[in-house]
Amino acid sequence: MDFVVPKLRALVPRLAAVVGCTAAGVIGHTATGDVAEVEGAPGVSVTLARLPGIHVKTFHVMPDDIPSSDTSQDEWQRLVGNPQGANTTHPPAFMIFSGTSFAEKGELDRFLSGLEYAYPGSSVVGSLASTAAGNAQGHLYCTLPRDVLSAESKSMRDSGLVGISLTGDVQLDCLVSPGCRPIGPVFEVRKVVEGNVLAEMELVGRPSTSLSAVGHLKSVISYATPEEKRLMQEEMLVGIAVDTIGGAGDDGDDDYLIRHVVGTDMVVGGITVTTKIRPGQRVRFFIKEMEAARRKLDATMQKYKRIELANSLVGYSNPPFGAMVFVDSRRGRALFREPLMETKILTSFAPGVPVAGFFGGGQVGPCHSGENALNTPSVLHTGCNLIALVRRRSGMNPVDPVDSPSTSNVDLGSDGSKE
Repeated sequence: MDFVVPKLRALVPRLAAVVGCTAAGVIGHTATGDVAEVEGAPGVSVTLARLPGIHVKTFHVMPDDIPSSDTSQDEWQRLVGNPQGANTTHPPAFMIFSGTSFAEKGELDRFLSGLEYAYPGSSVVGSLASTAAGNAQGHLYCTLPRDVLSAESKSMRDSGLVGISLTGDVQLDCLVSPGCRPIGPVFEVRKVVEGNVLAEMELVGRPSTSLSAVGHLKSVISYATPEEKRLMQEEMLVGIAVDTIGGAGDDGDDDYLIRHVVGTDMVVGGITVTTKIRPGQRVRFFIKEMEAARRKLDATMQKYKRIELANSLVGYSNPPFGAMVFVDSRRGRALFREPLMETKILTSFAPGVPVAGFFGGGQVGPCHSGENALNTPSVLHTGCNLIALVRRRSGMNPVDPVDSPSTSNVDLGSDGSKE
């Protein structure tokens, strides 16, 4: 894969920045302008963009580069190239692509926390790299300032995290839509073993003697329909409430971060999940279901469109000029059972907007969507649809079509670039 960046730079000599990663599938526009999706076969998708009024910086972060918890904001800002935004008071927007091991070892969580500390209120979206071949880690691509000086620079990174910061007349709106629905009641965690083994919990709002997590799971299964039991057997998920302590248990689907159940510990009656859990947190079991995912994505876009319509009625027009779609590679097309479902719903609400994206190992975005995303930290999501819409902050100024991004099938993964 070393040929990717040199090939791009040969095709576009003025290319200044490239970031991206390998993926299990890609989404982009064909030569005829139609949106296409390639999964389980060789495919490439590239976004080429000229961004006047927007300052672009790329960065590559390795685990050893991450500052300690007591480091100053300046050090965190230097880690990502110190994007200050000389002519704007708005924080930069970030798009990142992480290696799988970087996330599994907790480095991605540390990076996201540090970025929020360095740039409060900034928007961060992205995905984990993936490949179509088994559990391979995949590759990352990033041109740094030193790479621009060498025409032979490969700019391929095997690990860590790569990203791009956008400062100036730009805004990223991130829509997060769960691809699953809850099953069973809400529980409060009473006991945790080894950090990620959920051992005991009780029903929220109905205090009683704590039961083992496995005992509660068996109870949920006993009340499930045959179809729900089948889905639970295929893939069991647990949602962890975003506002971590207490509560009445009337949370909506959006209030949970979804994580995989990876096993059970029959000795303690515990359930092992892919994240740390603390006593006092609320949890709920989830299953992936096609119709629930479809309804949720449609409702998310409906809500976003209503906000856009309300803004236009008061004279504020700021339509998006590009969109990135990140789909969970572990789900693939097993959920919607038809290609282009996400992009069909997206383009029905935002016709004519160039779309690109890929199937990644997980999605990075705010805890909530739309206007609720403001001032909320970005986290790693599992099993969700994530759409990042790019717009200008100066919404009253019309966007010249020549400055709008276009997409075409040119390169493996999804690479954002500034020409």
